[in-house]
Amino acid sequence: MDNIQNYDEFIGKKIFTAGDVVIVMKEDLKLNKEHFWVLHLNGNRELIEKELIALGTLTHVTVYTREVFRKAIRQDTCSLITVHNHLFNDSSLSRRDKIFGEKLAMAGKILDIPILDNIIIMPNGNYFSQCNQKRKERLNKSKKLKEKVK
Repeated sequence: MDNIQNYDEFIGKKIFTAGDVVIVMKEDLKLNKEHFWVLHLNGNRELIEKELIALGTLTHVTVYTREVFRKAIRQDTCSLITVHNHLFNDSSLSRRDKIFGEKLAMAGKILDIPILDNIIIMPNGNYFSQCNQKRKERLNKSKKLKEKVK
């Protein structure tokens, strides 16, 4: 596999934000193929493990839901954060990304192992957080409702 970072220094560190995830993933920003990782967290949101689930091509990576949750079930993971990289500094969520994210969220609810966020990282250090995006959408919706009430 490509030069996967030794992440031991991050084991036990609390992960609260997408920015925290980018710090854990910093050595993986400039890989030459798409990768898909799962960050396993305990009940205190501390990193247990960074697991590489799949290695793809220049433009996509194929991931199966069962692979995302396999180790999480065996090692008593409390929650997960999924991360994949885009090679061309494009932070947009593809249709495929959206559908797979929804599928993972449903599986996580059934298994009681929630997906806290789906993050896309890019070589330039920028990132997209699905959790942050949903928060922005809720804020915008709330602002529009308040404007209608006035």
